Amino acid sequence: MEKRFGALRVIGIIFKVLGVIVFFGALIVAVAMFVGGAARMFGPGEWRFMMRGLGVLSGLWVLLWGAISAVFLYGAGEVLDLLIAVEENTRATRLLLERERGDRS
Repeated sequence: MEKRFGALRVIGIIFKVLGVIVFFGALIVAVAMFVGGAARMFGPGEWRFMMRGLGVLSGLWVLLWGAISAVFLYGAGEVLDLLIAVEENTRATRLLLERERGDRS
């Protein structure tokens, strides 16, 4: 059976790759914010512009929303794969039923 919906398959792969990139990007940014926040919390210096622990809280916030965004992007790619699989199975079932009807005639 021929593969159909090539562009839709590519879009699904793009969504999945973007989901992975967003997750790892958010992870890198969150770690950088954790390190920056921890350095500001325990290092010397004045606290004029930044509250204690704000970098750590910001890192958690970035990690949370990055993970949520990554899950939705990856999920969108999986939904496209699911819809393509449903179409392929429906088409295969139709062809099988048509073949059985032809054998009975």
